[in-house]
Amino acid sequence: MNVFPTLESYHEAFRGFLDRLPHQARVYYAQDDPFVSEMTNNREIEAMPYGVFEHEILGGTCRISIGQNSVDLKIFGRHNMANLQAAYLVLRDLGVSDKGILGSNPEL
Repeated sequence: MNVFPTLESYHEAFRGFLDRLPHQARVYYAQDDPFVSEMTNNREIEAMPYGVFEHEILGGTCRISIGQNSVDLKIFGRHNMANLQAAYLVLRDLGVSDKGILGSNPEL
């Protein structure tokens, strides 16, 4: 079940969200969403698109690399890899190091 009953209600909610942001706010959004990408144009915000965290599947395990470290994950799938990429970018922008990210949850 989706929170938004129609695509238009999703668009309206996102427009309202963008309209309430302060100038120069940083907005992270999925780069493969053409509507959101278009909506972030011509606004006084810092639009930060993200994609899917680069990963590989080895023997049924999803593995990512952060810096020089490889991490085997207990999650898989494109949507989860996109969420992981967004979270990673936010943490890095907040000043958290790769070591700090990895140390926060060694079992990811």
